Amino acid sequence: SALLMRQGFFERLLKGDTTLHNCAAADASAAETDVKRLSLEQLLNIRCQSLEYVPAGAGQASKASFLSLVDRCTMALLAERLLGEEAKALS
Repeated sequence: SALLMRQGFFERLLKGDTTLHNCAAADASAAETDVKRLSLEQLLNIRCQSLEYVPAGAGQASKASFLSLVDRCTMALLAERLLGEEAKALS
């Protein structure tokens, strides 16, 4: 069984077969539940692919929400890696 509910989406995204810009908004929305399960390396990969992309306009709210969640999870994992136990006490 898959570790992620939307494993296929993340495989395509991480391999570069698709981008957040080109994917369906529904895919980005459905994938949000899995973002917290990604590793720091995977989160950074997704974010680096989307550095220039700013979702704006009608129908882009789910992609903006997805990127915001990626950013929050990335920051939490970076803090945990850099600060160790101190990061847990701060959250």
